[in-house]
Amino acid sequence: MKTIVTLTLVAWVAAFARPATAETVSLETAPPVVVKTVPVAGAAEVDPGVTELRVTYSKPMRDGSWSWSTWGEENYPATTGKPNYLADRRTCVLPVKLNPGKFYAIWLNSAKFKNFKDAAGHSAVPYLLTFTTAAKTAGPADPGPLPSVDDLAGKLVFQGRYQHRSRGSNITTPSELWLKKAEGGGLLALASLPWMGTRQLVTGDAANQLTGYRISGDAVGGRPGHRIDLKLRDGSALLTRRGIRQDLTNKELKVPKGAVFDPNTRPDAYCAANILLRAFALKPDETRKFHMIDWDNSGEALVDYTIQVKHAGKERVEVPAGTFEANHLVLTQLTSADTWFKKRANHVTDFWVLDNGVLVRVLRHREPYEMVLLDYAVPDKLDTGPRSAP
Repeated sequence: MKTIVTLTLVAWVAAFARPATAETVSLETAPPVVVKTVPVAGAAEVDPGVTELRVTYSKPMRDGSWSWSTWGEENYPATTGKPNYLADRRTCVLPVKLNPGKFYAIWLNSAKFKNFKDAAGHSAVPYLLTFTTAAKTAGPADPGPLPSVDDLAGKLVFQGRYQHRSRGSNITTPSELWLKKAEGGGLLALASLPWMGTRQLVTGDAANQLTGYRISGDAVGGRPGHRIDLKLRDGSALLTRRGIRQDLTNKELKVPKGAVFDPNTRPDAYCAANILLRAFALKPDETRKFHMIDWDNSGEALVDYTIQVKHAGKERVEVPAGTFEANHLVLTQLTSADTWFKKRANHVTDFWVLDNGVLVRVLRHREPYEMVLLDYAVPDKLDTGPRSAP
């Protein structure tokens, strides 16, 4: 019996390692391989409070296709959601609930299931992810900082600083914004508000639909640091929170189908707007309505409302970074919502955005609150040529 198993395994491995001619061997034709897992394969004492498993492949993968397979039913984790790929299209995430003191083993592709595939349809080489959880659940993880821009995958397409003005007074320290384009076409927006000690990271897919919103705050004086992670789906959202009220892990929040997350704060880096405005994709003189959501007044749920966005045409805008021909978008609140920011009907916010999607000025009339482009390091020069969003 042992010989039969060995021969079967050799034959199976050989099927994934067929020799190819010198003319056919390349990175494009070779099957994708696992380059990283979280937790690391073979790890012991993994925190059973971990809520997701991750696998990163050597090349972009086919979205919606994966095989998280059992090695043994008793060693496969309970799942709390569907798998999904991050914006880089190389990293697949599986939401899970782990138990303490347990051995886990999960096939990433197997002899029977081979749906982890690259964009060309090549099945990935099977990989057995194994790890053991610690006997006791660790306390909630200390809120740490968001990743730096260098730690985010993708090509840097914009880096700039913005000057802020609230209720007639200048905020002396500028905010900073980085935009990165992931290989799969999604956009990542990372913003820093130094005077607040906060950073925001917003991710979008290739269609500029928001997929994630994260914010972290530094510890100040006797106040602990905090972190909020919101994973956005059509019809629901998963909230993980540390350092604010009660700690939460993957709490499911209801979201009206088709509603789009539109967070507002004060001060506001307008991080999410860099992706939202691209999704609106308005043409000159076009007006459209959108179904939106934001935090309710308790901070424990999401509440919906309706806005109208009008493309008022192009205007010449002068800001510290230069003079630009920008698209003027007028956002008007049509219905009120009981958000902590108390969004009310008839509130108006003006956006001036370049053809390539870069914000140059925002004016929220309620306070009023204004943000203008102070300077930029990437690209070398901003222009107002034909529309080509980075």
